[in-house]
Amino acid sequence: MMCSLNFSPRQYLAQILTTRGLTSADARVLYQYQLSFAEFKEMENFLKKSFPFQNINRIGDEWAKLFTLYAAEWFRREYTAKWTWDPILTALNIVDLPVNTRNDVVIKGLRFWKRPIIKYSKANNYLGSIFKEGGFPSRLLKEDGNRYIAIFQKVTSLYLDNKSHIDELRAEVQQELKTLPQAFEHDETLTLVLDIVKLIIEKVENCQLSAQQDPIATLDQQSKHWRNEFPLPIDENQTIVDDFLRNLFKSTSEEISKHHQLRQALKCSHSLSGSFEYLSSTIYLPEEICFTIDNDVELLRTRGHLVIKEGLNHKSQFLCVAYLSLQNNKVIAEINRGFSKDIQRWSHMFEQLKAYL
Repeated sequence: MMCSLNFSPRQYLAQILTTRGLTSADARVLYQYQLSFAEFKEMENFLKKSFPFQNINRIGDEWAKLFTLYAAEWFRREYTAKWTWDPILTALNIVDLPVNTRNDVVIKGLRFWKRPIIKYSKANNYLGSIFKEGGFPSRLLKEDGNRYIAIFQKVTSLYLDNKSHIDELRAEVQQELKTLPQAFEHDETLTLVLDIVKLIIEKVENCQLSAQQDPIATLDQQSKHWRNEFPLPIDENQTIVDDFLRNLFKSTSEEISKHHQLRQALKCSHSLSGSFEYLSSTIYLPEEICFTIDNDVELLRTRGHLVIKEGLNHKSQFLCVAYLSLQNNKVIAEINRGFSKDIQRWSHMFEQLKAYL
């Protein structure tokens, strides 16, 4: 890279793009520019040295473009705790930057990179927009990798169980993330976690990764650039990142295999809550269910609801949407892959049981 003190912000920005074979921004997520650690530190030095020459009330466009890229990369490399601009500005020796000026910097910067500003309660979320562009904060993996492996394994299991019910899934995943740093309380980071989980599942399935082989070695044989798809730094942190992904690839392979076995037949499991207040039943549905019919019928629609009836009163409980077809006097109901349904029943019987125990 260049000596940052010998170049203007415009020249420095052009050099960042040129080294990636670009003449302009191409709308990719900012973490996909994959700044090296050396580029990150040089950009930090450049922004720090050039900021005193900026008009504090109206920052130059080129400086703003570089700042947004740097701030996103800072989140990916340096974030550890609070949801605030302060440590980013401190790293650049910026003591006082008016809020309106800072917001204008983000607007101009993200506009150049052709990236959106996300909304929060109908207002622009400037910090969330930058952090979302940065990807997953890798410093957290350095400090407590096993904790995040366990969290992602749990989220993967939840995703495979509930991916057809996105609202329920997001609520459950949000509960799992409550013990993590403040950034994980925000919807942008929740979306990022789910995106990583979906990408891991996609790699396991499409590249046929298994727990018996080294998934990193398998992917390296298939593509030299597969790491660029993940929102994680891949230079000086590659060993840490590889270990993190290797664990997730292996556990996801096992989880998918387990779910595939569950989907071979209609199954049901029951458990009593620790407080004896309700019985919980989990119903696992195969990829398709066949219903034999005695008379000739004509399907008026190809989409229907599957329900389960139970008890003396045959109370109906909605399970899922199914896609229907008619074959040789049989109705075939196709069900979204990876489906399970939890049902809870409250009963005075359990209150009585609790009283005796």
